[in-house]
Amino acid sequence: MSVIAQEDPVRFAFLTDLHYSAGSGSVKDLSRCVKDVNTLNGLDFVLVGGDLTDFGTDEEIAAVKQMLDSLKYKYYVVAGNHDAKWSESGCNTFLKVFGYENFEFECKGWRFIGCNCGPDMRMAPALIPQESMEWLKGLKPGKKTIFVNHYPQDTSVLNYFDVTRELKRIGTRFEVGGHWHRNVSLDYDGLPGVLDRSTLTAGRQPGYNVFTIQNDSVTVSERRLYGSTTVQMEPWYTRRLAEVKDTVTYDADGLPASYPWMRYDVNNDSPVKEVWKLKDDSNIVAGFARSGKRAWYTTASGNVRCISVKDGRRIWSKRFPGKIFSTPAVQGKYLVFGCTDGNVYALNAKNGKTVWK
Repeated sequence: MSVIAQEDPVRFAFLTDLHYSAGSGSVKDLSRCVKDVNTLNGLDFVLVGGDLTDFGTDEEIAAVKQMLDSLKYKYYVVAGNHDAKWSESGCNTFLKVFGYENFEFECKGWRFIGCNCGPDMRMAPALIPQESMEWLKGLKPGKKTIFVNHYPQDTSVLNYFDVTRELKRIGTRFEVGGHWHRNVSLDYDGLPGVLDRSTLTAGRQPGYNVFTIQNDSVTVSERRLYGSTTVQMEPWYTRRLAEVKDTVTYDADGLPASYPWMRYDVNNDSPVKEVWKLKDDSNIVAGFARSGKRAWYTTASGNVRCISVKDGRRIWSKRFPGKIFSTPAVQGKYLVFGCTDGNVYALNAKNGKTVWK
């Protein structure tokens, strides 16, 4: 008789779509969920899947952080669209309060990674930021990986095909998310994933999910809070987490060949022709300023950059404390722009040195 060795399981709670808003029922719902998590023994950590707040205000972010800090387990968070698209600080406060915009850690043979989903601009569609894409591209393959993001990696995210391609490259076997406020299983071109219920009552009981990973299989069970009683339901999802190969065919532009609506064929008939192309390591969310042979632009990661109009060569670059969503203006020797750190800056357009703020 053969005996199969049982691996030490990885167990974690997944809280998502908290939608913290002072004076609403979301505060009580989250408090009850946090207290219930703290009654559990044997968890390895807690993951929080985005939409921690309702409007992304500084007060909401600080308050929800204080509540999450009462967890007895180490926790990791990703931001959701509600934390970003109405952010009064241009998403700076979330970064300052939690200290990161992506995470990577290992537990019992599994690598867990997570990143924010955008959008960078108010009411814009979801888009994994370019700086997060560069982070993904820098991760080494060869490790069994689980990816955490607020959104489903489908057409809900503008660059989902870039994301799933990188995830498959590094060995991702499973994705965990929220956004839909309900438990559902999905498949992202061969990569399995689940979206999870919200902690909100919303006409039912507050609650969350508990994940167990053992022997390359995952089970997900929901915990529902009925007054002073908690019921852990039978697993609603079970799957073996096998290695995933990328079978998607991509065209020369890196787009999935199976999506003909993502085409730029109209460019073939345009009198405008590409002279050069520049790939930045961050999202460019504003316009350019130009004077003579030079052009200037800003990035969401807080950079101001000067390039040559002739060939796109970078002449200088300078980093600032906040994200930048404004188009710079150039007049004479001055380059002026606004930054989400609350300052307006004037730089020497030639060399990037700060003149005043």
